[in-house]
Amino acid sequence: MIFLRGLRWAAGLTALVALLPLVALFTALGGRHFATRNWCALALRIFRIRVRVRGEIPAPGSFVAMNHLSYFDPIVAGSVLPGRFIAKEEVSRWLLAGLVARTGRVVFIDRTSARRSQQTLMKVAGILAGKESALVFAEGGIRGDGDKIAPFLPMLFEAVVRAQGPVVPLAIKYLRPADPSVWRWGEGSMFEHLLKKVLGAGEILVELRFGDPIVPGREQNRKELAFLAHKAVSELYSGAAE
Repeated sequence: MIFLRGLRWAAGLTALVALLPLVALFTALGGRHFATRNWCALALRIFRIRVRVRGEIPAPGSFVAMNHLSYFDPIVAGSVLPGRFIAKEEVSRWLLAGLVARTGRVVFIDRTSARRSQQTLMKVAGILAGKESALVFAEGGIRGDGDKIAPFLPMLFEAVVRAQGPVVPLAIKYLRPADPSVWRWGEGSMFEHLLKKVLGAGEILVELRFGDPIVPGREQNRKELAFLAHKAVSELYSGAAE
C-alpha cells in the first residue's frame, strides 16, 4: 500500500513541477489566482490534506496575518486565498520552494537590509492599495511550537499602516493526525520527513480560522497592529474545532 502510494506521490510531484510553466503562463495572462489555486489544490490531493474553512474569506486588499506551523501552510492557504504571499528573501534561493514561489510571484523581503525592507514594504502597500491582498506569515517563519503562537513582527505591518487597509487575522490549525511530527518538520531533510512521517500517515485535516477584520486607526502604529493581530490569531487558534 505504501509502495503504491509512493508511486502515486512520485507521479504527482512530477506533474506539479511540470505544470509550473503553465502556471507562469496563466500568471502572465492575468489568471494567476486561478492557476495557483488549482495548483495548490492538486498538491493537497497528492499529500492527502483536507482543508476546512471557518469564517469569511477576506475582501480584496486585505492584509492577512497568519501563524506558520508547517511547510504545507502556503499550499493550504493558497488553495483558498487570492493574493500575494510575502516571504523572507532566503526562500527565493531554496531549490523547489524557490521555484514555486517565484512562479507564484511571491514578494520577497530582505530583512537584513533596512533600506531594501522599506522598499519592499512600500511595494506591499501598493499591492494593498491596488485591492490585492497580502498574505503574511506574521511570525516571520515557522516559530511557534504548535501550542502557542510566537509574537508577530511589527516591521511587516508597516505596509498596512501606509495603505490603511484591513488586517484580517487567520489561524492555521492542524487537527488530524494528533501527532504533530506528521505535519511539523523537525530533523533531517524535507524529503526525509515526507517519506518517514507523511507518506504513511493517512489524511491530514487542517482548519483555516478567519477572524473579524481589524481596521487600523490613523494614529495606530505597526507595533500596535502587530499586537492586535497576534492577540486575535492566538484566540482563534486556541478555540475549539467545529
